[in-house]
Amino acid sequence: MAASEDLSIRAWREGLTTEIQRLESRFQRAINRWNFWYYTCMYGSIVLSALAALVLKLEVVTGAWQKDVAAGLAALSAIVGTAMVSGNFERRWRTARRARASVQQLRLAMMNPRANLAELTKELEDCVSRYTDGVLGDQDGIPCGGGPTTKSTEAQQSRPEDEADMP
Repeated sequence: MAASEDLSIRAWREGLTTEIQRLESRFQRAINRWNFWYYTCMYGSIVLSALAALVLKLEVVTGAWQKDVAAGLAALSAIVGTAMVSGNFERRWRTARRARASVQQLRLAMMNPRANLAELTKELEDCVSRYTDGVLGDQDGIPCGGGPTTKSTEAQQSRPEDEADMP
């Protein structure tokens, strides 16, 4: 009976480790995506706005189209800036960074052979929930998990036969 429980706990640990690695990779991709869009929109808006002013100021560039080009660049700058703000790219980028940091802490906690798997599983579930809320804007500014608590790194269970901690 103890051997099957050991196998069950080992399978739980392996599954949890795999899920932590999968989420860490997912959050890294989200960081890269939102980082790209945030900074592209932010600096793109600045560059487009400066180009609009430059087109109007340069005397080398003259013609009937000069004001049209400047107006088009200014409008595009406004659209890009509005997209960045309304898309909440910065908040989504920060949320993904917090989530990745949290799962990295969980991954480190999993290295402890006596880690409380039930608690780590719960912390991972809470992290995913907070990540979703952060991306959707339900809980702006609330970090995704504080990482593993001290209980996580204590002995896994005093009685391995106690299945109440298993999912």
